[in-house]
Amino acid sequence: MISKVNKEKGLDVRIHVDAASGGFVAPFIYENIKWDFLLDNVNSINTSGHKYGLVYPGVGWVIWRNNSCVDESLQFHVAYLGTDQISLQLNFSKNANMVAAQYYQIVRLGFEGYRRIMSNLMKVAGHLAEGLLATGHFKLIGHGPGLPVVAFALKDGRTDAKGNDIKYDEFDIMDRLKEYHWQLPAYNLPKNAEHQKMLRVVIREDHSFEMISDLITDMKRVIDWTTTLSTRPAARSRSRSPPSQA
Repeated sequence: MISKVNKEKGLDVRIHVDAASGGFVAPFIYENIKWDFLLDNVNSINTSGHKYGLVYPGVGWVIWRNNSCVDESLQFHVAYLGTDQISLQLNFSKNANMVAAQYYQIVRLGFEGYRRIMSNLMKVAGHLAEGLLATGHFKLIGHGPGLPVVAFALKDGRTDAKGNDIKYDEFDIMDRLKEYHWQLPAYNLPKNAEHQKMLRVVIREDHSFEMISDLITDMKRVIDWTTTLSTRPAARSRSRSPPSQA
């Protein structure tokens, strides 16, 4: 599409791919999708090692197609040990332990190791999505080909066995789940969709099928407890910003 616009209008529009999470997912389980430098107009790609790179917080990466794509203003020249060295770091002096950890993971796991882990995360996410739908109380907001993330919300127009309207919301579920030691974020979507409330689970490497099965079981307990209340104040109308993925 960009190539067509460039050709028709005589432009030279380039693309930066923000692959903060997907940069360590797509290459290993969506090998047939062209999203990187296989596309002519992609100049740069960034990803976060502390998300699906499997390294603790604090490290991120950016790569350019070639040196001509790197603006001179981003390059810092330092005379060090008698030679001119170019630094592209956003902060010049920083502990390198996260870089070493990322290097270790890449060398240790390799392509096949990352592929197995990411494939398993997608299966665990699918297990959670199926379990939520099986309760009959939830609808999926976001799940499918993409990231091992499940976003979901309560169905509209729910009633109990007596036909009474159910008057609790996603924030009530979030609060009740804390009693079972689960920390699930609930929030309203941004402007123009702020009426939609949702919950979200980001599947990580240490989330096993057994752990997610326990979450589904506790979710059912929360639903049963809140539904069987004889009286309940009207669902609270609270607005919160989406949580950071960092």
